[in-house]
Amino acid sequence: MDPCLNLDSRNLNPAIYGEKYCLIDGEIVSINFGYYERILDQIFYKYNYITRGKINDFLIKQNELNYEASKIRSSNVATAIIDWIKNVFHQPIDGKNIPSICIIELSGGTDDEISDATFFKALSEFKHKNDFFHIHVSRPVGKKFDFLIKSVHSLRSQHWQPDMIICRSENPINENHRKEIAQYGLLKTETDMVINLPKVSHIKYVPIILQEQNIYNLISKELHLEISSNFDTTICELRKEIKEIESYTIVVKIAIVGKYLIHPLKPKEIFRESCESMIQQLNIAAEKGCSCKIETIFVRAQDLEDNDEKQKAAWKKLKEAHAILVPGGTGSDGFKGLMKLFTYARENKKPILSICYGFQCAVTEFAQNICRINPGESYKETLKKINIQMLENGQTRKGMHDVTFITKNSKLFDLYGKKNFIKERNCNRMEINPEYIPLFISHGLRFVGIGFDVEVSEALKKLKSLVHIHDEDDEEGYVKTIKKLCDEYSHFTNTALRMQIFELKEHPYYIGVQYFPKCGGDGLRPSLPSPPFVGLIKAALSEMKKTSPGK
Repeated sequence: MDPCLNLDSRNLNPAIYGEKYCLIDGEIVSINFGYYERILDQIFYKYNYITRGKINDFLIKQNELNYEASKIRSSNVATAIIDWIKNVFHQPIDGKNIPSICIIELSGGTDDEISDATFFKALSEFKHKNDFFHIHVSRPVGKKFDFLIKSVHSLRSQHWQPDMIICRSENPINENHRKEIAQYGLLKTETDMVINLPKVSHIKYVPIILQEQNIYNLISKELHLEISSNFDTTICELRKEIKEIESYTIVVKIAIVGKYLIHPLKPKEIFRESCESMIQQLNIAAEKGCSCKIETIFVRAQDLEDNDEKQKAAWKKLKEAHAILVPGGTGSDGFKGLMKLFTYARENKKPILSICYGFQCAVTEFAQNICRINPGESYKETLKKINIQMLENGQTRKGMHDVTFITKNSKLFDLYGKKNFIKERNCNRMEINPEYIPLFISHGLRFVGIGFDVEVSEALKKLKSLVHIHDEDDEEGYVKTIKKLCDEYSHFTNTALRMQIFELKEHPYYIGVQYFPKCGGDGLRPSLPSPPFVGLIKAALSEMKKTSPGK
């Protein structure tokens, strides 16, 4: 629940608010949903995300539909929020079981963000019953607890009393600090309800630290819940999993080359939130798919452009990496730096995975420098030729879509388990112009996975009828099929033909995907490693052996 008046997160600046996370139904949400999906291993939908803007929009539309429309008052807003929450309570998880507990996150950190009285009024419907438990999560600023105490006072001014306070901190806090927090929070007990969550080396330590402070027993007692009989077993398995991860001795260096890496509040720090899902998926792929660890190296795309000390330092870091990841983005900022990057990775056989905007930039570099399509053009000029706007039903293409492999001669076809079709999440307005695809393929950039729109038309049916998957040794048939598809597209320009995966010939791992490969298991299991990431790390391990044969 976010008190903002935005309908969703689609227009939020990733340089300030972090990466945008796309749900399978196309809803654009905050990065927090990435954590929830990965840790709980659940898929979420647009109804799991409430903003004040959404509620207002819903009420206005409902009011317009009502012939005897009346004034919309704050009580109507609160009622709509309550109804929305109750509806989510009764949604089955993964289409199966109705949940026995629902976690509600009310976003906010400053007075302005947490002062929406209507949200508090709605939650009061549940607060005064025995089935609601309020945990206030905050952190000290520096080594002082003023901000935490101020945020508790702000809640109390809204007639809200925390049942528990979780204090996040860089280092463990002492008993005196816990007593101070409990005193200002007016908690029922002195320190039992003050939980400390210090910074940990691995995110899976979090539930163990919480368990050590008896949090599950405290919550279950308040909400009259029974702790599962296999709870202790689960914690033991978690400890074993962490121990195994910590035993890995091989560490591969992956450079993430991003556009939004300067922290909006702390300019000297890396803004990890701008590519958090990429970082987490690298870790999942390394630990579960390759039995190794990741050292992440951050490089700003903008720093690869200018001929100064920043550029030298950026290229030095880049060359130390065993592989490179280029996440999504938008706009011309850093475009020239990315052009240099893709030239370097292509010519030096450096493993690289490019995603969405990175995918488009990689194709653009190939078009300009290999196919000689107006070399050196600016970002805006390339949009008119190589990357063109291709909307779906008049809007940005979003959500889960099928990707169709058209050849088995593909690294990703193997990594995905030799499936003819996979499902992955899209969020993009721009696509590679199909008119250039035969030219790119003739020079070695092979487009092995394609996508189509959901809306059915005669032109689309004709286009799909041309598709079938070719065996590894049928390169000639693959080339003929994709040429037919592109020729057919040129006659029916309103029918989308979307390039989803490319692979460069005679390169250990030069791969791009238009979609966002943030989940494993055919795009539906957030806790499993994503195949393109597994492939990147395997290629990085090979690169490491080549450059450091003793390791």
